[in-house]
Amino acid sequence: MRYVCQSCGFTSPRWLGKCPSCNSWNTISEELETGKKKIKRLFQDEGKPLPADQIALLPTETRIRSGISEFDRVLGGGIVSGSVILIGGEPGVGKSTLILQVASGISRENKVVYVSSEESPLQIVSRLRRLKGNVSKNLYIYFEDNINKAFEESAKIIQDNSVIVIDSVQSFYSDELDSAPGTISQVRQIAMDSQKFSRAKKVSVIIVGHVTKEGIIAGPKALEHIVDVVLYLEAEGMWRVLRATKNRFGSTGEIGFFLMSESGLKEVQNPNLFDMDVLKIPGAALSCVMEGSKFYIVEVQSIVSKTHFPVPRRSSQGYDILRLNNIVAVLEKIVGLTLYDKDVIVNIAGGVKVSDVSVDLAVAASVISSYYGIPLGKRIFFGEVGLLGEIRDSGFAEQKMLEAIKLNPEEIITGKTNLSSVRSFFSLKDFCSYLTRLPKVS
Repeated sequence: MRYVCQSCGFTSPRWLGKCPSCNSWNTISEELETGKKKIKRLFQDEGKPLPADQIALLPTETRIRSGISEFDRVLGGGIVSGSVILIGGEPGVGKSTLILQVASGISRENKVVYVSSEESPLQIVSRLRRLKGNVSKNLYIYFEDNINKAFEESAKIIQDNSVIVIDSVQSFYSDELDSAPGTISQVRQIAMDSQKFSRAKKVSVIIVGHVTKEGIIAGPKALEHIVDVVLYLEAEGMWRVLRATKNRFGSTGEIGFFLMSESGLKEVQNPNLFDMDVLKIPGAALSCVMEGSKFYIVEVQSIVSKTHFPVPRRSSQGYDILRLNNIVAVLEKIVGLTLYDKDVIVNIAGGVKVSDVSVDLAVAASVISSYYGIPLGKRIFFGEVGLLGEIRDSGFAEQKMLEAIKLNPEEIITGKTNLSSVRSFFSLKDFCSYLTRLPKVS
């Protein structure tokens, strides 16, 4: 008998209320420790060392297209054959819906085995019809919670470049362990079995996982180390945002935008998040940001109001609160705004979260706009604000300018740059002085 922490995998010979490794409470559960069973292997290892020049002559990696361009782009161009993909998200966010749409698209050219331990085959087909998906003979649906049996049956169907979907990993179990489904030992074992099976059979495995209240995929970070790709599907306002936090075959940080509708998740190619009418109101500013390889326009809203409490409020939605505090301090110390007795509240419209530091200048502009009551109109701002009041080039300025030009803006304002078609400022004080010369609300 042993006791294992379900958060970090720490093992103890006795039960503990608090894990000494990760300091989590009530995460240690009992698991029966037995000798390793002899299981009939589904495949034989054929690995042997090869010279690099011989490997270079082998065919390059094959990518499987899902027919959903946003999904394929987040993966770096499609699903790499023989890879293991983990997709996580909160309950009800649309993980199974997205993966069922992906499976339907892949089944037009390749065989797909959708193994579910949560829904019956009839329920899955019913949902597929509601999503107006492809009910194809290449799409096999299997209800099973034993991962060994699931792989054994799938091996009879699959071919090269096929895809197997495991939905969801927390409800499957392996014959090699006696612990309950969902425990860290079972989840790790299933991930390792999936990796070995995908490499041997040259098929891709998509694993669906739930997210805990702490925001991590239930059953441990160890699971993320085993797989090749980790995707998170998040609900941000009206959007569903697919993020790649790990990708061995592409860049991390890529995001894809989707909208939930009656017919499933619809991809959004150009998610420009702003309202033209709002731009006439003081406190609204536009910025062009980059997430992954995608450039899009966001609207920053700020309100500066006098507080009646000893400590003014600093609040932010979708923007790093620490960066907001830095910008407020710079505006007060260097620019000369009186903000010690005023609440400053910032929001990124649409409910999205922005990590690109180039949105700093738009945040500063919106705060100045609300402070003086000056509408900024259809001007686009991007640049990083430093603690010394300087405005830095945040990178990819030319690409952001090209994206901004599509909106036919009044002006594009950024930090110090060599671009001739934009208005640039090196100092936030000069930038503020320019904005104060704009006409105020009549």
